[in-house]
Amino acid sequence: MRSPGKVAHPPGLQSAHMVMKVLGERIPPLGELLSLRDIERLHKKPKSDKETRLATAMKNFMMMRYSHNVRSKNKRSFREKQ
Repeated sequence: MRSPGKVAHPPGLQSAHMVMKVLGERIPPLGELLSLRDIERLHKKPKSDKETRLATAMKNFMMMRYSHNVRSKNKRSFREKQ
């Protein structure tokens, strides 16, 4: 039997609350409306720094630089085409 004073949580809800407590985030009481900032922060990607952006750009640049398909498409002059 359940002990009085304990609320029966749906499966997974209690563990989610425990994780949020460990991370130190504020848990709103049931029935309180969440602010837009709390909702957006959950799914927003972290902002990347300059080194990460540069590494991504260089990776793509190097793939295109050494690609056979890109290197083989050289433009020829009109005389060479004839």
